[in-house]
Amino acid sequence: MIFYNDLLSAKYKPHGRGDGGYDCYGLVLECCKRAGTPIKDPFQKYEHLPVGAEMLYINDYNNIKEIKAPKTGAIAECKTGENLHVAYMVTPQLALHITQKGCRVTHIRALNPIRYYEVIKNESEFN
Repeated sequence: MIFYNDLLSAKYKPHGRGDGGYDCYGLVLECCKRAGTPIKDPFQKYEHLPVGAEMLYINDYNNIKEIKAPKTGAIAECKTGENLHVAYMVTPQLALHITQKGCRVTHIRALNPIRYYEVIKNESEFN
């Protein structure tokens, strides 16, 4: 279980990684780190990727695998208009996420989930 109450006051910052705010992926990075399941940050060097390329890039270069249903500690991939959005599952029904309106916990149905991913601690489990 992670503690995230302090994150509820976090501000949104484009490409934010905790220094003054987070973007949605930065918030997921922080949650995974706190849970002891850190993931890589493929966006460190790339501020602009074509729409839709983000999750392909994440999937190709990250220690995650798709799962069929949400569970605590999973990452939810959501569609918001033309953009992809990610959130951290704090329970199988509730996700912590951040937008320009701030950080909050939301029922996953409201986020329009597309896929769920489990963080793999041991990358040899990919094979």
